[in-house]
Amino acid sequence: MTGVQTCALPIFFLVYYLNVYLDENVFGGQYTVGAYLSALVIAPLFLYAFSAVSKFLQKVVNKYFFTSLYDPQATIKEFASRISQTIRLDEVTAVILDTIQNTLRSDAVALVLSGNPDKNRFASVQTRQFNAASLEALNTPGHFRDYLLPSRQPVIVEEAAGQQGSPELQNAFATLKRSGMEVLLPLNVKDSVIGMVVMGRKATKEAYTKEDIELLGTLANQASVAVQNAR
Repeated sequence: MTGVQTCALPIFFLVYYLNVYLDENVFGGQYTVGAYLSALVIAPLFLYAFSAVSKFLQKVVNKYFFTSLYDPQATIKEFASRISQTIRLDEVTAVILDTIQNTLRSDAVALVLSGNPDKNRFASVQTRQFNAASLEALNTPGHFRDYLLPSRQPVIVEEAAGQQGSPELQNAFATLKRSGMEVLLPLNVKDSVIGMVVMGRKATKEAYTKEDIELLGTLANQASVAVQNAR
């Protein structure tokens, strides 16, 4: 049960007891024609009210309690709409970081791209809370591109640091973890990693969920194309 469903649970009880009250005090405790007609009126009103209250509660909980409540489909739709309205790299980057930070409540985010002409190094394009020194850890020898490209999926740094692999790669991920990086979101175009979105921990201190990772994977597909076009 999600937070919004939990918060909205009292509404179910309110509607139930409203029906009981109407049945006992208005319709005499009998299933009259009036009782049936009242149900036809109450049901759609309840559905409309529940939808409105759920959206309101989601906004309130997100704003004041920093929980990871969001609608993935609505997030993807809004992101696609915003990202398609610009071709400037700085604006594209801002849309990507805004969407991720506002949706997942990451306390630090950054977007880095493969350098030009040195494609083997990542250079920061826009950072929020991460400093240049910490992002330089991404250029620690560790073959990050070779690791990220096959899966084409977001990488949880802590999990990657504990997986089997070369000592060099494990040490590289351990360095990222010490630098406050929680998730690497590769931006792939064809057979190359053109950049990454780097994410710190959530403001709630909670771990990133499976739903979060799935959302990031979807956003990365659109973001990669937008960044490549902007470049």
